[in-house]
Amino acid sequence: MTIRFPALLSLAALVSISTIALPASAAPIEVAEVKHEGPVDFEKEILPIFRRSCLACHNATEAEGKFVAETPQTILKGGSEGPAIVPGKGAESLLIKMASHQQEPFMPPPDNDVKAKPLTPQDLGLIKLWIDQGAMGMVAGGGGPIQWQVLPPGVNPIYAVAVSPDGQYAAAGRANQVFLYHIPSKRELGRLTDPSLIAKGIYKNPGVAELDLVQSLRFSPDGKYLATGGFRTIKLWRRPDPAKKYDLAGLEGPPRSIAVSADGAWLAVGEETGKIKVYDAKTGQLSKTLAGHTAPVTGVAFSADATKVLSGSQDKTCRLWSVAESKELGIIETAAPVNAVAFVAEEKQVATGGADNKLITWNLPAPKVEGQEAPKPIKEMAHGGAVTSLLSLAKGAQILSGCADGQMRVWDVAAGNAIKTMPHGAPIEAVAALPDGKRFASVSANNTAKLFNGENSQQVAEMKGDFKAVLKVGEQTRVVSLAKRNVASAQADLAEA
Repeated sequence: MTIRFPALLSLAALVSISTIALPASAAPIEVAEVKHEGPVDFEKEILPIFRRSCLACHNATEAEGKFVAETPQTILKGGSEGPAIVPGKGAESLLIKMASHQQEPFMPPPDNDVKAKPLTPQDLGLIKLWIDQGAMGMVAGGGGPIQWQVLPPGVNPIYAVAVSPDGQYAAAGRANQVFLYHIPSKRELGRLTDPSLIAKGIYKNPGVAELDLVQSLRFSPDGKYLATGGFRTIKLWRRPDPAKKYDLAGLEGPPRSIAVSADGAWLAVGEETGKIKVYDAKTGQLSKTLAGHTAPVTGVAFSADATKVLSGSQDKTCRLWSVAESKELGIIETAAPVNAVAFVAEEKQVATGGADNKLITWNLPAPKVEGQEAPKPIKEMAHGGAVTSLLSLAKGAQILSGCADGQMRVWDVAAGNAIKTMPHGAPIEAVAALPDGKRFASVSANNTAKLFNGENSQQVAEMKGDFKAVLKVGEQTRVVSLAKRNVASAQADLAEA
């Protein structure tokens, strides 16, 4: 077969065409011999070369040919063409052969879209030397493992806040911490702690939720879960459900009063039977029974060392007991039924709150001796109603009282006068206080609880009824309202049809 060319096509043109058809990059690129002191640093010397000519296509996102050139570890893994390098043998490594155009496909391709230029002999020589040295190294900056450090002092931005759907709790992300607050009482509840962060050794103390700044927060609709978002992380925190620890066995009648020792080791329960049951708070097992009262025990209190129990009863007596010996140490006979008791004046005295509208302080109860004069009150502090509850404050220098007249008061024990008054507005049944005296609380039989600022006696918050039941009723009301609107809309559509 004879091939005929047009007369105008010269031999010179044919030579020119054949030359153009061959790509200029087909010629192998020389691999230079590089002199280098010490090991080649991958991140500082090799990675910049790959960034210029390789990473546009061979990154973790694109990964053309399933090959990623971002770290020594991903390079060792290779791609669809097989292992990219052979540690210790740079000349035999596929990466060097393709990049130096000794083996196809050539890298980077001559017609690549990102206009990456071929590696220079010096580049190839440095990469080969790095491979010959064992292809070691790591990336501490972007793309490699992050070297976390403690956040600098003073970095405390708040980028996210959230409120639970029931309006009871708020969460705020401050730096890498998450603070939880109880909204009605305006008190901080604590900070979330991720135990795994403490285990890493970066932080020693609890209260750290993220390694980086907290960027977002959101409560679940039921308020049981809190989601936090940080650097490349989303964490889900669950609020523990209240769980019954145990049932107190051995009660012979309805409980009328209860006290917990300062160390949390013991529970004392005053019964309607007139007995006092002392339980081990850790196990719930009955430990002691103190018998002597002839009417319901309506007030009990532990001494600071939990060795003694003070009790008051409707039998018009206040008694002091030894817990270890389960015996009565002393008795005070009062003019009226005793509703509440407390140790005061560094436990050198006791206080009783009675149905006769009086708060009375006494010397410690002593054994009753026939013919001996009965103990006399030290101070009497009048109330506008029956004294229902007592709580010792400031090591007994002050005492908090709740009264049926709807007033909560703080008394100076030595002077015998009220120094603070906080109105509840309804008969008070129980009172409580924080150890630092900055918050006082009172509850009433009218289903209300009030919180007061202990420093200025101002009301901070009020809770009425069962707020969860109120929220549930509100939600059901909204559901019914929506259903009615849907029915009305459907009826209108039907009428129009």
